[in-house]
Amino acid sequence: MATTKRKGWINHGINHPESIADHMYLMALMALIAGDIPGLDRERCMKIAIVHDIAEAIVGDITPSDGVPKAEKSRREQEALNEMCKILGGGLRADEIQELWAEYENNSSMEASLVKDFDKVEMILQALEYETEHGKVLDEFFLSTAGKFQTDVGKSWAAEVISRRNKRSLSMPIKDAALLVQNNCLLHHGSVRSTGDAPGWRSLLLVRLAIFVSQKKRYQKSFCFIQENIENGAS
Repeated sequence: MATTKRKGWINHGINHPESIADHMYLMALMALIAGDIPGLDRERCMKIAIVHDIAEAIVGDITPSDGVPKAEKSRREQEALNEMCKILGGGLRADEIQELWAEYENNSSMEASLVKDFDKVEMILQALEYETEHGKVLDEFFLSTAGKFQTDVGKSWAAEVISRRNKRSLSMPIKDAALLVQNNCLLHHGSVRSTGDAPGWRSLLLVRLAIFVSQKKRYQKSFCFIQENIENGAS
């Protein structure tokens, strides 16, 4: 798992992205440093975090883009987990791993709900880091988690990540923001000159630029200039 990279980042062109082991370790660290919650078993949270993706050591990182139904993904992972526990020789430790994995999979406890939130928080935190380092727009990861946090801790931490992302966007010169958004559109929709192969990409780009401009009033006069250059570049 230390050498298996998270596929979502690979699909978005991130060089040397985090591994599955990196992801699980950071989640366990989140469980360790989170504030006290009445009735919560912190140690169990850490164990769930370490175990929750362990089956990916065999089945790999299955993402939504793979088109694998949720039930089939769960079946593959359960089968892999059974094989791993068999290699361990069964016993109490193997039983505990099975129990922790099922608890997370079924979201059947307060601890599982918190760890599921940490799973999403770690992802958007990593997305923000990659946006900063690689100059990409990784909206997909933020949109896919919006409104899905279950705990107060998860909601609070996610809000902090979003706040930092918004501050970063507002601190960017509008032309840099335009280039960043345009590069992201090109990455996912093809060449600006292949408009027949990528219908609607200009509309998406202009909407994103309009958002930037509305947030940065002093750049209102720049919008027409940028829009004109976008249209000319796509002609």
